[in-house]
Amino acid sequence: MMNEIIMENAWHTTKDMAAMLGIETVTVRKYALALEKAGYIISRDDKDRRTYSDVDAMALQQLFTLRERSGMTVEKSAEMVASRFLAEQASSPAPVAAAAETLPAAPSSSLLDEVFARMNELIAMNKDLSDRVTEQQNKMEGALQNRDERITQILMELRETKRAIAAAKEKKSVWKRLFGLY
Repeated sequence: MMNEIIMENAWHTTKDMAAMLGIETVTVRKYALALEKAGYIISRDDKDRRTYSDVDAMALQQLFTLRERSGMTVEKSAEMVASRFLAEQASSPAPVAAAAETLPAAPSSSLLDEVFARMNELIAMNKDLSDRVTEQQNKMEGALQNRDERITQILMELRETKRAIAAAKEKKSVWKRLFGLY
């Protein structure tokens, strides 16, 4: 569909659009509503159901692609797509020849700046969390090492005490043997 010439008289239902785009009908309705809120006009039939032209299909495809690639909200993506299509309609009343020419248009620089600022903010937060986790690990390792050293020291003292007690008993035994006392 991307390299075909668009025919203005081809109309599609929401179900057709969902099949063409490979998304659910609910998502098509959600995207269409977002485009309409952004000022894009989608035709309706006599029963007030949306009918989509091939140009509408391109707009929905661009919205879907932009949303997937950039991670922007549906509303922001819809505003960008609607403004792009409205600008194209205002500049040339002729139908768009190929969807591939309009699909990968770059988002505005202010939006990119906003996305990059958010990415940098998230990277900084991630680094901060990583530093905190590393610090906690170091503290825990230090505490465990101190505990192990204390346990080792206590065990050594306990052994020494046992040896001293055994030696004292041994001394008494020697004296008892010498004097014949049991």
